[in-house]
Amino acid sequence: MSSLNIEQGSGAVAVDLHFKDLNIYGFKNGRVPAVKYENAVNVVGTGGRISTPDGITLKGNYKIDGKVLVLPIKGEGKCELSLANVTAEVEIVGKQLTKNGQIYVEVMDFKFTFNTTRLKSKFENLFNGNKELSAQMNVFLNENWNDILQELKPAVQDAFGSAFHEITNRIFAKVPFDSLFL
Repeated sequence: MSSLNIEQGSGAVAVDLHFKDLNIYGFKNGRVPAVKYENAVNVVGTGGRISTPDGITLKGNYKIDGKVLVLPIKGEGKCELSLANVTAEVEIVGKQLTKNGQIYVEVMDFKFTFNTTRLKSKFENLFNGNKELSAQMNVFLNENWNDILQELKPAVQDAFGSAFHEITNRIFAKVPFDSLFL
């Protein structure tokens, strides 16, 4: 993923967090235990649940500025986020389009929600490379991961939903509807 922006301006966690060159690992071991599909006149609705018991890891570059609970946070560098036992749900609503005699789907709405049993994070180069402050902040983030995630979750879900919306539209623009939903 070339970029992902999580912006939360108020509350106990108020941050501007920007990721670049973000690689996501762990979906290949995921399971899709449930999928639903509806097709109305020119409207397509689908959704499903994805489970990754081995977890998901995100690695890339970050830039952050803001506050986490009562502590300021600022930095730019490499990061790694690991989420354990992830379950995610997606809901997609799209409309059918005809191109060159074939039906395609344009995604109009993409909702993404998720849960995890653990989030472990490592941000390098926090506080302009101050190793002591950086280490303390990483410990703080990992000890308080659940409270922090609950505050950030709506913004995180919106950011991933927007990114997946774009990715899904690129796929659906190239693959005819009949090939997607057999």
